[in-house]
Amino acid sequence: MSEQNICITDLLQSSKFLLVFPRIKATAFFCQAANVPGITATNTLQNTPFSDLPIPGDKINYAALDIEFLIDDELQSWTLVHDWLRGYTFPTEFKEYSGLKHLTKYSESVPYPQYADAELIVLSAQNNPRIKFKFLECFPISLSGIQLDIRAGAEKILTATASFRYKRYDIERVN
Repeated sequence: MSEQNICITDLLQSSKFLLVFPRIKATAFFCQAANVPGITATNTLQNTPFSDLPIPGDKINYAALDIEFLIDDELQSWTLVHDWLRGYTFPTEFKEYSGLKHLTKYSESVPYPQYADAELIVLSAQNNPRIKFKFLECFPISLSGIQLDIRAGAEKILTATASFRYKRYDIERVN
């Protein structure tokens, strides 16, 4: 048995990332935190006369992509997600869905405006792109409220969180 040489040049830093989300550029620009979602695999049980044995399944489940972002004073970063979520769910009338295509220039250029691709780019210690997580066909599933509080003071910057589901994500190493 031969031993592999491990060559680690730098360790991953939690603040070295960039979110690229053309559908919601302002929200991505103000992104303060994002997660690389976990994955789980299904399993099944093989029946035996004694105890059932777990065996690998054939389906994978992706956790949600969660982001936290700053809220600008015109609420643009927040309303981009709000309008997208409201547009594909059409809570008051069917016309809201047809208006989804006209919310942004990005949504006008794609065939299915309820979806958008995104990239979470992990940067090296020298701020060079190292790994891209490419999320395919994202759509928002939740958006937090905005907590206004006169007791907080002017120095407190408000943030919001949003969660997205997606078809899958692919990992690309950048050289």
